[in-house]
Amino acid sequence: MKSIKLLKYLLLTAIISLSSCDSLLDKQFDDTLSDSQILRDPSLMMGLQTSIYNYMPRNDFSYNIIGSAMLDCATDDAMESSGSSDIHNMTNGAWSPNKIIDDQWSRLYKGIRKCYLFFNYIDRSTVTNNIVLDANGKPTENSQLRERLKAETVFLEALFYSELIKRYGNVPMVTSILAPDTALLDIPRTPYATVVDSIVKWCDKAAAVLPLVYSDGSKGHATKGAALMLKSRTLLYAASPLNNPTNDKEKWRLAAEAAKAVIDLSETNGNIYVLNANFATPFSTPFDKEIIMPGKYYNRNDIEFSNVPNGYSKGQGHTNPTQNLVDAFEIKVNGIFVPYNPADPSHEAKMYSTDRDPRLAQTVLYNGVTFKTRKVETFVGGLDGLNKTIDYTKTGYYLKKFVLPEINLDLGTAMKPRAWILYRYAEALLNYAEAQNEYLNTPDATVYQRLSQVRVRSLGTAGNLDVSLNWTKEQMRARIQNECRVEFAFEEHRFWDVRRWNRGVELFNAPIYGISIIKSGTVLTPSRFKVEDRVFSPQMYFCPISQYSVLKAPVTGQTDSWK
Repeated sequence: MKSIKLLKYLLLTAIISLSSCDSLLDKQFDDTLSDSQILRDPSLMMGLQTSIYNYMPRNDFSYNIIGSAMLDCATDDAMESSGSSDIHNMTNGAWSPNKIIDDQWSRLYKGIRKCYLFFNYIDRSTVTNNIVLDANGKPTENSQLRERLKAETVFLEALFYSELIKRYGNVPMVTSILAPDTALLDIPRTPYATVVDSIVKWCDKAAAVLPLVYSDGSKGHATKGAALMLKSRTLLYAASPLNNPTNDKEKWRLAAEAAKAVIDLSETNGNIYVLNANFATPFSTPFDKEIIMPGKYYNRNDIEFSNVPNGYSKGQGHTNPTQNLVDAFEIKVNGIFVPYNPADPSHEAKMYSTDRDPRLAQTVLYNGVTFKTRKVETFVGGLDGLNKTIDYTKTGYYLKKFVLPEINLDLGTAMKPRAWILYRYAEALLNYAEAQNEYLNTPDATVYQRLSQVRVRSLGTAGNLDVSLNWTKEQMRARIQNECRVEFAFEEHRFWDVRRWNRGVELFNAPIYGISIIKSGTVLTPSRFKVEDRVFSPQMYFCPISQYSVLKAPVTGQTDSWK
């Protein structure tokens, strides 16, 4: 009898739901299962399908995923305090096929393999396709379950390919079950544009079937909004300068339409997605209405252990924001928010004042701000001081975003459920603003509207922008790109945004800066200083695959920019 080893896949009967936070790894199978067992037991088919979610990016138990570092430490927004972290190889020129960092090649193809394994079984299985009604006689999310599970898997296949092309450009496309050892994959690469077309087709197919929302027991599965959001991001990346060197305006039009589809989906269905009035809340509130697609929710305190300043009990202070990032947050002048200018003494005098964009204080811990039971002391010689010992802050800053001060690290059991957020509604709004601005010769009222929608949430009416400003396309582009930077700081957007904008050599091949504060009595004297030079070469717009994989798969070969 033909059988297949289902290697330790996780059967999560309520995958990613809040109710399963205390025991997400509810049940797992290590034994060899026959075809007949899989086909006759619906729970095994559902377990196989839910196990595919395990291959989503960052769908694991860490934010500081790369040698204790966040990916943003490989951008101009941050530095990892530990000198031994692999992340430094991405910024010092050592990154290469022989020194792979954050390797996702095998993980993503394993996910694709699981998709095709599922497709191989689902139509022969006993999973029903019946209509299931709720108490009000309306179909539930478990109606036509077979088709829904297929649509979820189509979404996941599209997601895996979108992550592949983002990292590697042209990639092999497979249409059947891969061998378990994906390093043996050896077929020609498919052009980027062809993969994009397939992703768009899959997103449309999945969105036509997936529900708008789920009941509490099924939250976290792919929804119609998640499929449309994946399509939006994919088309935005495809339209961006790195992948659209001739600036084909049609690509920008398609990207704008895709982002608008997410907005319309929300606004025509009772605002199923909204910006939370508190910028920080979605990062600590499971299934907040701003979240379109989360990863798994874990009860966790690893974020705090990794990022609380070193001067606090058990804090490790790994993520050190840069002065470069701090300068990106706007300042209020004469009642309106304008770009911060470090050359303006009146701005510098208010570097940490309440006139700064409130997201600064929600993203960065700086000297004098209250955290837990005391003020942060990053001044030289302070409790959390600059370079106090080898692992203390290298920039004069620590991370605030995601970090919950109420979690007591002295109590190892003090935790709160949180997940890595793949998509949230702010991205749909900014995707639309960017794509529509690039499509038009000058920005129209809708560009100002959607950009302002994100800004006003944090800045209030002082952040509102309207068409009377009469900005050029280039002026609007600069404001949108900066808004993406501050809104999505440390959410793994900056690493990819700067690449797709084709600005890596300009922005990442440059020094990062910090702040040194000398305290004399009660007088604090700040001065900017260069922390280190960074290296970025054109080949780094995409990621290499390991030399081992290249040797095993010469037909697939190396990423084009690394050949």
